[in-house]
Amino acid sequence: MSSSPLQQLGGDPQSWTNVFAVLKGASLFCYHRQEDVEASVEPAFTIAINKETRIRASEKDPQSKVQNICISNQYGGEEVTHTLATESREDTHRWMEAYWQHFYDMSKYSLCCKSLLFSWTCRMVYSGSAALKK
Repeated sequence: MSSSPLQQLGGDPQSWTNVFAVLKGASLFCYHRQEDVEASVEPAFTIAINKETRIRASEKDPQSKVQNICISNQYGGEEVTHTLATESREDTHRWMEAYWQHFYDMSKYSLCCKSLLFSWTCRMVYSGSAALKK
């Protein structure tokens, strides 16, 4: 397990939430604190990661080290996009490698890799009008 601090991003700061995220199985579990993961507390919310999920990395500002990872899913016919902001390109690269490995595992096995556990601290903002399902 690894973690990294995040910088406050532009826009409405109240719309951003600090989360500690863990990719395991077919879900990205998001907790308010790292201690919640270790204490087996129910996640604050969960994002499905499946073969229909679209994930892309983008730079918020070419002059800044901050990068975004956008995760898009269909919920009830509506697209919901979650944006994770990482502090560095290295963090973004590590997460993208974890997602690539996850999708590779899903393509190779009927059950996705249950042993893959990758985590870090990130800020999340929601865009889209559909409510997030747990």
